[in-house]
Amino acid sequence: MLFYKKYGAGEKYMLAFHGFGGSHKDFEVFMPALSEYTVYSFDLWHHGESEYHGPPLERSEFKQIFQVFLNTNQIARFSLMGYSLGGRICLELVNTFPEQIEEVFLFASDGFRRNLLYRFSTRTLLGNYLFRRVNRDASLFFKAAEFFTSMGILDSKIRDFIEIQMGTRDRREKVYKTWRTTSRLWPSLKQVAENSINYTIKINIVMGERDKLIRKEWASKLTRYLPESLFVESLVAAGHKLQTEEVRKIYWGI
Repeated sequence: MLFYKKYGAGEKYMLAFHGFGGSHKDFEVFMPALSEYTVYSFDLWHHGESEYHGPPLERSEFKQIFQVFLNTNQIARFSLMGYSLGGRICLELVNTFPEQIEEVFLFASDGFRRNLLYRFSTRTLLGNYLFRRVNRDASLFFKAAEFFTSMGILDSKIRDFIEIQMGTRDRREKVYKTWRTTSRLWPSLKQVAENSINYTIKINIVMGERDKLIRKEWASKLTRYLPESLFVESLVAAGHKLQTEEVRKIYWGI
């Protein structure tokens, strides 16, 4: 079971999922705007107080984890909120419990575009081997990132993000474990759209205008399947980091 913390006492329910390197606390900045909800904010696998030592999660196991949570807390209908990696978890939940979901809020969401490096690193023997080598010594990896940046192939902000997230062996291990654990959880966007239409699930998409990690145009890979009545796409003057007081005030006015 994933660790979670309960916030507020609103009549509606919301499940919230942070991004890579974060924790359940990341959504506390949004709580003033979520007074109508009782929010359950989770620590994802290998983050905060949630650990996992098994093989990559299968969809059947994923469903069981959240079915137990919903039964335990007697939740029949709920909304979702996710940031970055957490957005991909939300999209997977739309395809797992569509008849129970009311509304979805996605902030700089992962899951719109499949990352080939991610797939190679987690789904192939060679990729797993190379990723483990990088975990032990990332110097060559960083030199390659610097070279690609100097050639204009890799954006400097992405290089900086890589250096932050992969700067120590512990952080590299967290990346590897998280990527591997969630490697089966890649939602079909067409199915997300079909579920949104069939069950009238409104999807709110918030993207940063200056985001170099999750580009704003990637959201169209989902919205092209949706009628305009079922999604709202918003741009905020920010980069990838959207869980801030400033974004809350821009988006909710609170």
